Amino acid sequence: MAGIFGFINKSKKYNSEQISEGLKVAATQGFDNPAKSFLSKEKSVGIGFAAPYFNSSWPQTSKNGAYVFQLFGEIFLPDSSLLSEKNFENGFLYPFLKSGKDFLLKLDGAFIFSLYDKNNDEMILCNDPFGNFSLHYYFEQDLFIFSSQIHAITKTLQKKAFDEQGLNEFVGLGYNLNNRTYYKDIKRLQAAEIVKASQTKLSSSKYYIPNYTYNNETQKSIIIIKDAISSSIKKRIENHNSIGAAITGGFDSRVTWGIIDHLNCTKKVKAFTHGLEDSRDISIARKISSKLKLNHKTLIFDKDFIKTLPSIWEKFTFMTEGLVPITAAHACRSWEFSKRNYKLLLDSHGGALYRRQFMKVAEKRINSSLPLPDQFVHFIKSPLLNSGLLKEHFQYSTLVMIKKSLDQYFESTNHIENIADKIDYFYINQISANRYSYAGNAQMNWVLLAHPFLNLQAFNAVQKLSPQHRRNQSIYRYIVNETSKQLKSFYLENMGMPAPYHGFTFFRYFPMVYELVLQNSLKKVNEIAYHKFSLRKFVTDYDLFFRVNFKEIKEILLRENSVFFDIVEKKELENLVKKAGDNHSYKLSSWANLITLKLFFDVFHK
Repeated sequence: MAGIFGFINKSKKYNSEQISEGLKVAATQGFDNPAKSFLSKEKSVGIGFAAPYFNSSWPQTSKNGAYVFQLFGEIFLPDSSLLSEKNFENGFLYPFLKSGKDFLLKLDGAFIFSLYDKNNDEMILCNDPFGNFSLHYYFEQDLFIFSSQIHAITKTLQKKAFDEQGLNEFVGLGYNLNNRTYYKDIKRLQAAEIVKASQTKLSSSKYYIPNYTYNNETQKSIIIIKDAISSSIKKRIENHNSIGAAITGGFDSRVTWGIIDHLNCTKKVKAFTHGLEDSRDISIARKISSKLKLNHKTLIFDKDFIKTLPSIWEKFTFMTEGLVPITAAHACRSWEFSKRNYKLLLDSHGGALYRRQFMKVAEKRINSSLPLPDQFVHFIKSPLLNSGLLKEHFQYSTLVMIKKSLDQYFESTNHIENIADKIDYFYINQISANRYSYAGNAQMNWVLLAHPFLNLQAFNAVQKLSPQHRRNQSIYRYIVNETSKQLKSFYLENMGMPAPYHGFTFFRYFPMVYELVLQNSLKKVNEIAYHKFSLRKFVTDYDLFFRVNFKEIKEILLRENSVFFDIVEKKELENLVKKAGDNHSYKLSSWANLITLKLFFDVFHK
């Protein structure tokens, strides 16, 4: 598994060489990734790195021998140069030691790093402002250990006791909040967090906290956003010679390719689309690629492809540690495909910051005069809590615990006044950082990750705009208009439906209304046809994916696992599986969290 790992061990309970070897084995498990590591002469400090191909120069030791630095991901310095072993000391180390948090705010990129200070016998861990990658740590007197993989720590130390609140969050939400994990005493490095650990002390601080303060300079803020994202994409293109970028029917990738076109770099970046053959994404992407004369490759999810998915479910669960639903497992095939064509993938993840995707409809049902956590939980809780499968005592404790967790989280956001801003920040600071970052770690086993939309300069500017300006696509429409006007002539994909570029905010609902009218008319004539009828052409179809592989899903769900069946009613599950097997119109996509949870226990708690 791609990632970093390390420790400070002054304890007599643990053998440093065994810790070092254990972390290295966990880091390379399942992949042929080379693992490099540093072990001090006293064998009390170790730092390691595992990744398939990119910058093998880490770890780096400063010339005076006082510091050992380890990077995962990439960092662009204030002068826009890419951090490397050549500029490591003057460009990064000494500015960081001198200015600390102020220096970190000037960086760009998706990264985590560790820095060992020999003089103070202190380990420093740091995450980028958006938490693009996951990193975990454990601390007790005389021992500090960290790893990109939670299970590298539990396996090395033989500690697998569940944290009650963490397990409830994991089952009830599908991910953990704040710095909690599902294991007792193992914490997660948060977005924009610095953790310092010595033999006797552990401290934590944030170097960035958002400040949503609207101003009347809307156009100025939008221009800053456009320039910041453009600069971020340009830096990647200038510093890498093998680049790909996804192209879909969506708005995010259109902005990315608009900027690439504006930079006259369409020959330097390969276009990639995956999905079902008849999906809107594939159709629109092909038309745009033809217009821009892109080197465009597609990975089609045909029936043979779909049948291969069960063979990667356990591996995907292992890589993402159960925190990303297996509905995303097809990404492994896409990353494998990408690796054969380029080394870095420009991903449009983070677009939700600029166009308000998360809960923008549900938000209208929130009563501002009532406590937010009590209402919020009903919109984000896992379908498992409505399935009737969880044992009654566990279901009750899970609801209590996740409400408690949300109370704790929203107390930390009291400085954010607007509910819409709180929701947006929850998405990027919790869901993205505490869930999708595991997919980021997994992707790095095949291809280098780049998230130019997760740019601090652009994020600071978007906080000056009201939620309404973020909701109405005005930021994206401005960027496309300024970079590649020809992209305005193509339809956008919206929930599997076509939507016109002009008037998208309003007219995108028309196809849905039309579909609903047809469905209601059909329901009166033929109930079976009604359930099958749809005008939508999604890029993926999880009902189809699960139905084709129903035999494998049945076997996964019903095979014995005492830990899983401590919280799930086995008889109820057996009845549900039988019901779904007999009724082919049953929506199996609702099982994503259930299957993922079972695979988690099968992989890590047999």
